[in-house]
Amino acid sequence: MDAMRRSHPVLFWTLAVPLGLIAVFIAFSIFVAIADHPSGGIGIIVILAAYWVPTIVAVIRHRQIGTVAVINGLLGWTFVGWVVALAIACSDRGRPHVVEVHHVTKPPAAG
Repeated sequence: MDAMRRSHPVLFWTLAVPLGLIAVFIAFSIFVAIADHPSGGIGIIVILAAYWVPTIVAVIRHRQIGTVAVINGLLGWTFVGWVVALAIACSDRGRPHVVEVHHVTKPPAAG
C-alpha cells in the first residue's frame, strides 16, 4: 500500500478517502445500535479497547509507543492504519540485540 501511495498518490487518496468515510459511517452506525441496547456501555468499552489494541501492545512491549499511538489514533479507523500500527507494535525493529559472551579457560593440565 505504501508503494502505491508513493507511485500513484492521487489514486491512493481517491480510494483511501471514500473507504475511510464508509468505515466512519459503519462505525457510527454500530455505536448508535450498541448504545440503544441496555448493556450498550459495555459494548462500546469493548470496541474502544479493541481499537486501541496496537497502542496497548506497544506499551506492553515498550516498542515505538509514540509512533504506534499516533498512527492508531489518526489512521486506526481506516483498518489499514490499525493493521500498520499493530505491525509496528509487534515488530522487533529497533530492538537492541544482546549478545552474551562467555570466556571459558581450560583447567590446568594434570600432572
